[in-house]
Amino acid sequence: MVAAQRTKQKVLNPPMPRGCRDRENRMTKPITDRPLAKPGAKPAPYDQGVAEEVCVRLMEGRTLRSICEDQDIPSKNVVYRWLAADPVFKDAYARAREFQMLAWADDVVEIADDTSADYYDRDTKDGGTERVVDQEAIARSRLKVDARKWLMSKLSPRLFADKVEVDLHATVKVEDMSDEELEAKTRAAFARLGVAVPAHLLLGHHPSPSPISGGGADGDDDEGGT
Repeated sequence: MVAAQRTKQKVLNPPMPRGCRDRENRMTKPITDRPLAKPGAKPAPYDQGVAEEVCVRLMEGRTLRSICEDQDIPSKNVVYRWLAADPVFKDAYARAREFQMLAWADDVVEIADDTSADYYDRDTKDGGTERVVDQEAIARSRLKVDARKWLMSKLSPRLFADKVEVDLHATVKVEDMSDEELEAKTRAAFARLGVAVPAHLLLGHHPSPSPISGGGADGDDDEGGT
């Protein structure tokens, strides 16, 4: 009976070949040997020493993901909770990010200057070798540089973003403009500033003097003369 059940189990669940078992083990094996947190477990309490170590490793140019894969550093979710809860750590983390961008700038220079993988030797039909440009390696280096430059411009725009300079200085010859053109440009300038200007305060709209009631000086003289 037992032998029949074992035979039936082997038929229904045949053993996998050795190569398949090894591949399955690699796929299901955790990245680190760190024990997984149990459901409902309390989050790791804030540790100032660990938080400072995170900042130090960021300043060395490492990414937060690679840092959190170290055995002595908690997961990214824990670090994010610390950032949300502690303003001192948040400020230190932001300054560490700026130094991280400086480290990445050094990486950009080193990647661009490194030509060790730009060429490779290829066998020829006559049994010799020839030196060939490795376009794939060059494209990979260019991708590394561009990715770092883009992140640097987003994470630290004050230092690495492209600056757009606008020249606000312009020369306008007023003597070559008519009164209507000068008034139109003046009103447009005030409108851009959000200033409303009455019509009579600009060119060509001076109010005419109102007559004085009761006569003028000449009328007084005439009256006195009569």
